[in-house]
Amino acid sequence: MRDASSTNRGPRFGLAWKVFAASVILIVAVLGPTLVYASWQANRAADVSIRKALLNTHRAVDAQLEARTQAMTAAAQTAASVPQYRTRLLQRQKREDARDQ
Repeated sequence: MRDASSTNRGPRFGLAWKVFAASVILIVAVLGPTLVYASWQANRAADVSIRKALLNTHRAVDAQLEARTQAMTAAAQTAASVPQYRTRLLQRQKREDARDQ
């Protein structure tokens, strides 16, 4: 007769299945944290790169605005120092001519 304990056991897995399962668990245990760490590093590097690019763009825009402001200030000072130009601006009919000049 058979033992009662042998009939209550679940399915038996062979050595190949046990090795396969252990390999899968090992791969997941190693690759999981590695992929998480690589993703974290990539996101961090991307954030740094984006910050640098935005800062450079901000500086370029500021430089362009500053140059434009200085050019307009110089033009306004030059125009204000010429009495004929001021007179033309005050006269409605000659205002378009003054803008062209």
